[in-house]
Amino acid sequence: MAKGRKTCDNCGTVTGCRTIICKKCDTPFKFSGVSAPKRGDLIENWKDLAHEQLVHVLKGSGPRWMYHDEERETPYENLGYSGIFRVHKVVEDGFYAYPVKATESGICFIYMGEEQPSQIDDNLIQRPHTLRTVRIKRRKKK
Repeated sequence: MAKGRKTCDNCGTVTGCRTIICKKCDTPFKFSGVSAPKRGDLIENWKDLAHEQLVHVLKGSGPRWMYHDEERETPYENLGYSGIFRVHKVVEDGFYAYPVKATESGICFIYMGEEQPSQIDDNLIQRPHTLRTVRIKRRKKK
C-alpha cells in the first residue's frame, strides 16, 4: 500500500491516513492515541522573559487597524509582529526583541500592555501580542 494510505477493516476501502470515518461504509477508524508533538506552551508572565530568550510571537495577535467601511471582508488588519524573536530588553508595557529569521533585521517593540485605543489615531487599537515558548530541536550526533 502507498505511504499515507490506510484500509477500512470493515469494507476494505483504501483512503487517506487522516480520514476519521470510512466514506463507503461509515465505519469509524481506530487511532493509536498518539498525538502530534506539542507546540511550545503559552507564556503567561511575559515580564519574566530573560535576555536572549527565544519566543514565538503568534500571527494575528498584537495591534489592529480598524476599518469602518462596509465593503471589506474583515473589519480590521493585524499590524502586530509574528515569528521567532530573541528578547533584548523587557520594559513596562512590552519588550524589545530581534527577529531570528535571517531575512529580517532591526529591533522590534513587542507590545504586551492592556488593550486600549491608541493615542495616535482612533482607528488603531493597541492589543497585546500572544507568545509561546520555543522548543529547540536537538540534532543527533553521527
